[in-house]
Amino acid sequence: MGSDGLAVRIMRSTGMRVSECLALRSTDFITHIDGNVIVRVRRQVQSGQIVPLKHRHDWEGREVPVSASLAKLVSERKAGDLFSTSYRSFLDRFTRQARKAGLPAGFTPHQLRHGFASTLLAGGIDIATVSRWMGDEVRTVASTYAHLMPGQTDRALALLEDDYAGKSQNVA
Repeated sequence: MGSDGLAVRIMRSTGMRVSECLALRSTDFITHIDGNVIVRVRRQVQSGQIVPLKHRHDWEGREVPVSASLAKLVSERKAGDLFSTSYRSFLDRFTRQARKAGLPAGFTPHQLRHGFASTLLAGGIDIATVSRWMGDEVRTVASTYAHLMPGQTDRALALLEDDYAGKSQNVA
């Protein structure tokens, strides 16, 4: 898999923005003692420079879990920067390849981010976790993806009714 393919896979599998993905280094992928891999998203490319994430000047960023198959692809790369392309060059190549693949006009790498969030939320991963992994506020994710969480109001009302009736396991 080429560098552009790896970038697409990383963005779709982690919800990263293009600018975050292009700033990745191999050392941002960390294997925990339990064998699970995370990626630390701490930087972004801006005007050709690597800078801290937007609104983050502590360089801490966020951690996102990484699938075993993606971890393997990254581990097969040489150490250091994973990408050596400019933001604009990547977008130009992405757009050309998307058209070639028959994707609709206007399909951008941001749709990969939407695919990440949509898959997780529709699969029942809680919104606070997904928003943390994406580096967004819960209200932003909720307003964008609420349609993917059908039945949440009914579930909430049932929980509240059980709580009122004394059937709840929660003690406040």
